[in-house]
Formats: sequence, C-alpha cells, structure tokens
Amino acid sequence: MLSVNPNTEVTLPKPLDLFSNNPVTVGYNDASFVSYTSISNAGSFPVVFSIPTGNTYISLKDSYLTMLLRVTKKTTVENADKTKTVKITNLTATDKAGFINNVSNSVMKTVKFSINSKCIENCDNYSYKSYLINMLNLRNRSKAELESAGYIHDEDSQLSGKAFDKRKSFFYNDSYEFCTKLDIDFWQQNKLLLPNLMLSLEINPNNTAFCLLGDNQNITYSLVDIRLYLYQITLLPSLSLEIEKRLANNQLATYPFDRYLIRNFFISGQRYEASVNLFNSICPNAIYIGFVDSHAYNGNFALSPYNFEHANLRSVTVNYNGRVMPSWPIKIAYDRNRYSHSFFELVRSTPSADITLEQFKNHSAIYSFNLDIDSDSNTQEPTKVGATMISVNFDVAVREHGLQMIVLSKFKSNISFDCNRELITPFGGI
Repeated sequence: MLSVNPNTEVTLPKPLDLFSNNPVTVGYNDASFVSYTSISNAGSFPVVFSIPTGNTYISLKDSYLTMLLRVTKKTTVENADKTKTVKITNLTATDKAGFINNVSNSVMKTVKFSINSKCIENCDNYSYKSYLINMLNLRNRSKAELESAGYIHDEDSQLSGKAFDKRKSFFYNDSYEFCTKLDIDFWQQNKLLLPNLMLSLEINPNNTAFCLLGDNQNITYSLVDIRLYLYQITLLPSLSLEIEKRLANNQLATYPFDRYLIRNFFISGQRYEASVNLFNSICPNAIYIGFVDSHAYNGNFALSPYNFEHANLRSVTVNYNGRVMPSWPIKIAYDRNRYSHSFFELVRSTPSADITLEQFKNHSAIYSFNLDIDSDSNTQEPTKVGATMISVNFDVAVREHGLQMIVLSKFKSNISFDCNRELITPFGGI
C-alpha cells in the first residue's frame, strides 16, 4: 500500500464518484434582459439613461449596450446648370477613410454612472481607458466579444491593413450595429445589485476627428440608435425577505471590484525629462504608461489617437510609498534595439495581452508596473498610503508640440449598501 502524507487530503477519482449529483441552484424565480432607451432625443448626445430597478436584482456583469452607427461623406456634385449640390452618401471601398479601433467604445469620451444620485464612476477619458483594457485584455474577453464591440487587433499599422479595412467595410452600405459591455469598473463584479435603486448612465461623445482616420475631412459619423440591456432577476420571496432582514440587522451588502483610473499629462516640447505626481493618498496596485502625439490626442484625421509610440524613451520609473520600481534601471534604446526587457515586463504582468514585440515597438509601447507582492487576483493586500510619482527620460528631445502621457492605474476597491440603500465608499474614495 502506498504511504500518504498525513497532511494530504485523500479523495476518490472522479469516475468512482457514483452516488452524487450536480448541485442545484435555488433562489432565482425569474430572469430576463430588459431593453432601455435613452431619455434624451433619439440619435443625439449626451445619451442619458435613467432606470428605477424596482423589485428586481441586476446582474451588471451580464448587461450590455447596443449602438447603431453610420459613417457618411459629403460629396459636391456639379449640375448641368453649373450649380453645385452637396450630397450625403455612404463610404465606399475606394474611400481612404475609416474608424479607429474599438469602435463602439471610442465614440464615448465621458461616461458617468450613478446610483441614487451618488456618482460611482465619472470617467472623462473613457475611450482611452476602454482601449487599453481591451488591448491588454485586462478583462479576459474573447476575440468574438471584442469584435462585436468593434475591436479588431491592428497588426503592422493602425492607418492601413486588414484590421483597418475590416472596420472601414462595416459602413459601406448603411449603418452598422455594435454590441459591447461597458468598461464601467463596478459593472465587472459578479454580485447582483440590490433592488429599489435608481440607476443613471450618461454618455458624451468624442469628436469626428478623434474617431475617424483618413485623407477625407468631409466624413463624419452619427449615432442612429443606442439601447441598454440590463439583466434583471427576481428572487424567491423567502430569499428576498432574508436579505432585507440581514440588511436591517446592520449587515452591509458589499461589492469588491477592481477600479481602473485613467489620467493624462502633457509633456511640453524640447524636454528630455519629466516627472508627474500621479496620486497623493492611496498607492495603486498596477500602473500602465503610454505616450501619444498631442495632436492625435485632441483629434486629427491623419493620426491615430491609439498610436502609443516609443517616443525614444530612455527610462521610466515609478516612485511609490518611498520605494522605486524598478529597483534596477531598465536601459531602453530603441535606436539600438534595446526594448525587449520592457516588452517582457508588459507580457509578464499582462499575459493575455495580444501584442507582439514588433507591434510594441511600432504602435503599442505600454510600460507596465505591478506594485503588488502577491499576484493572486482573489486576494487583496493591505492598502498602501503615500504619494505615487512617475519619472521619464528621453534620448531625443520631445517634439515641439509635445506628447500626452496616458496613465492607467488599477486599485482594489469596494462599495457597500446599508438597509436604506445609502452608499458607503472606502477610505480615500477609491
């Protein structure tokens, strides 16, 4: 007989588990997706949804948004009498114009989500946040789910190629429908949202020059329709009553989730170095840093706002809570092919990112810093309190019109509700 360590759990092989059955889920009475339209004028921005949840629980993780977009161009036609007429037509295969990546989410510049008039998230740079999350695949979404949202991975170039042509072809005949899960952080957690709440969602758009690329500035996009689908669940009355009793006994309904904050910092021209103060109170768990041309950031038909260029970076460090990361200097020199170490640090901390070394150099140079000691996503380390700073150095002076440094920071967060549906936020408001 084989000897077994006394600390080892002994179990039968699964094929010999002959007398058990699958667990049965009890508690749910009914569930369905409910469609909501904007309370603002159809096809216009800002888009505003105002939703009383009533007696239903909401699965925000399963909820999604559908969006019908159209891209058109203005064409001037000379009539027989020498007068001119401006016609609005759809794109064709010969037009050198198309949408930037992550189509449905790139339309949205600001997204604000509130519960009972208290703001849960107010992201004023939502398009960059969503793009970085999808490019690095921080939500572990499937390729099919990303494509339904209009995210198609760019290979060699963001201004041409198979991915660009496919996004362009969406709009050849008429409008095109996209379906996306919103990158609102609170919507990613698995717990059901309590009933009897008032939800509010407000979306404001990016300008045409930001969203569209090409040599034809007579193109524009328009929102034809937008709908929000919430997955609403009713519980068995006995279970619903038990939850309310526990809330009445001063227990809190608590929702832990990962919060991603996006910030941008302008680096003026002719500089070789820059330092920015990122946060003054709570230190993040992870930081992702990239650089884009300041003209592209503000919207330019000839420049992709998602072209995260290497900018001839020589070094980048993060100073947090009195510590410096990396503790040893990573030497970067793109003119001498010294950038693999930075790329390795990115893929090590974000193993689901679909980026090659060549793409990292050409248009996806993101510098990653994991500040956690334990990488287990199901646990939470004690909150670190202190200032967080970023310092960068360049081999070549920053171009005259400057760069925008885009910084995505990750925090462990949670919010709670009491029996009166009052929201309780953690220390520091993160």
